[in-house]
Amino acid sequence: MAETNQQDAVSGLLAEALDHHQQGRLDEAGAAYQTILEQQPGNADVLQLYGAVCYQTGDLEQAETLLRRSIEIDPRMAAAHCNLGNVLTATAREPDAIAAYRAALDIDPRQAQAHVNLANLLLKREDLEGAESHYQAALTEQPDFPQARLGLAELWFRRGDPGKALRICSELTQSAPEFPEAHLMAGRLLLSMERASDAWASFYACLALVPQHAGAHAGMGEVFEAQGLDKDAARAWARATALAPADSGLWNKLGTILQKMGDQDGAESAWRNLLALEPENIDAWAWLGVILHRKGQLEEALDALGRAVQGEPNHALALKHLGQIHNQQYHPDAALPCLERALALSPDDIQLQYDLAYAQGLLGQTKQAVARLQELVDRHPEFPGLHDTLLMYLAYDPDLSAADLFQRHKEWGQRHGKPHARPTSWPNDRNPDRPLKIGYLSRDFGRHAVGNMILDTLIRHDAENYKIYYYSECPNEDDITARFREAAHAWRPTHGVSDDQLARMIRNDGIDILVDLAGHTTGNRLTAMALKPAPIQASWIGYGDTTGLDAIDYIILDDLTAPPELDRYFTETVIRLPNTRFCYSPPDYSPEVAPPPVESNGYITFGSFSNLLKLNPRLVRLWGQVLKSTPESRLLLNWRTLG
Repeated sequence: MAETNQQDAVSGLLAEALDHHQQGRLDEAGAAYQTILEQQPGNADVLQLYGAVCYQTGDLEQAETLLRRSIEIDPRMAAAHCNLGNVLTATAREPDAIAAYRAALDIDPRQAQAHVNLANLLLKREDLEGAESHYQAALTEQPDFPQARLGLAELWFRRGDPGKALRICSELTQSAPEFPEAHLMAGRLLLSMERASDAWASFYACLALVPQHAGAHAGMGEVFEAQGLDKDAARAWARATALAPADSGLWNKLGTILQKMGDQDGAESAWRNLLALEPENIDAWAWLGVILHRKGQLEEALDALGRAVQGEPNHALALKHLGQIHNQQYHPDAALPCLERALALSPDDIQLQYDLAYAQGLLGQTKQAVARLQELVDRHPEFPGLHDTLLMYLAYDPDLSAADLFQRHKEWGQRHGKPHARPTSWPNDRNPDRPLKIGYLSRDFGRHAVGNMILDTLIRHDAENYKIYYYSECPNEDDITARFREAAHAWRPTHGVSDDQLARMIRNDGIDILVDLAGHTTGNRLTAMALKPAPIQASWIGYGDTTGLDAIDYIILDDLTAPPELDRYFTETVIRLPNTRFCYSPPDYSPEVAPPPVESNGYITFGSFSNLLKLNPRLVRLWGQVLKSTPESRLLLNWRTLG
């Protein structure tokens, strides 16, 4: 009688546990199953049910233990084999999971869920025929089984028939409108067919059912990206990563779009999150290195890029940025092999070819650098920056005559300085008593040689008679930049502004005289000056030769830089300042002037801290003559690449 009462109590508790389980009250169900097992530890059915609850609550280790005990007690329990397959799938043991599902179907071939679960794994392994047979078997048992029909849609998509896949999904959304995955799959299919607006509607329908569906938010990101709405795409993928932080593919999407948008901090965070999930992801290391390079964190960038190349020695992007950083750090001997390998992988990359020429220049291989740049300019005449650099390098060639160098500058002007239209009048106020508006255009309003040459001159302009406008190409600002800004009537950041926008800005400011401070050096805006945004335009300080641009009226030099007999080699009218065109402001860290070393050494020390591009055999021979004529003298050479 007592045994009967105990069995009745267990039956009642089991009914209660099943009710909790079916209603989704998993904690209560688990507690009830556990109580039963304390009384009947060998109850295979309850072991299987408790194992299913543990699987559903994420306790996979306990779930596997319970399910294997259940199978050990009753090897013919199909549900236990099927649930064990679920656990093995969740723990990435797919071959074992496939075996478990097959065991379940050997026992009970009518288990529709086991057919679908097995088909999903076979589909993942590209066994399309095997997957189809099990999806169809599931539908034979349950004709309206939505997961089986969804699997068939995925299968036909992989077979290259998105139209048939979409028809299956459309039927499914009609017969099971509350099934969110059908709407999600329809959205994916519509995206693949370039029907972004329709895809948006499908993803929206999924989110209406499950607002926190990471896949649907990710799909929205795909739609927005296809429509060119990068900010919206980034927001959607950010939401998706918040909902599914363990999905590395979502972090990859987010990092890529943020990098495209120029959000360096956001992109860096995304790549680091991806690497936390996949520490050996080579592309993520490469992109992290690119971000760190752009942020100026060169040592960290070298480490990240090095890890990418360690994993993939032929990773062109990582090699390219490694070479660029070595160039920046004046290690051209380390840069050259990286850039040469990258160029072999990406032979049409113009930037790579330029970087290689730059490395050759740093090594003093001037002729090789000039030859490479000339080839680049000939093949890509549409890029003025390449032509600028070529002119800079040609200026160091002692065998090139002044007439030839002038002709090369005129070629630049003919190629890049002839806009379709140029104004012949300007809307400037013609009141002769008003202050003149003078604009200065440069990227060197900071701690730079040019900044040191112009600071004390420009900040002392007569504010009553002149209004000074600065058009700053500076990518980064410093304390010297702040001094320019304080003295300015107006400060206009221009980095990233197009030529047309810059010309319009200058014209709208009503500038009377616009002064270029760069010439053909890095970061110049000569192509904007070619649009003649100011009635009078001049060039000064940053470049010692003609610009070759007929839109520039004057160049400010001195007798030493440009003796009068050289006037014919300038497209501009030469204005000569008395004595010198320079007005040097020593940096605040400059040491006190020391006694000349000859007083303690007893011999003269000559020095040159010049770029090796400026050294050539003719100059070295001349130095040799000077040293020979000055007994016991020394020559001290220093440059960044010399260590």
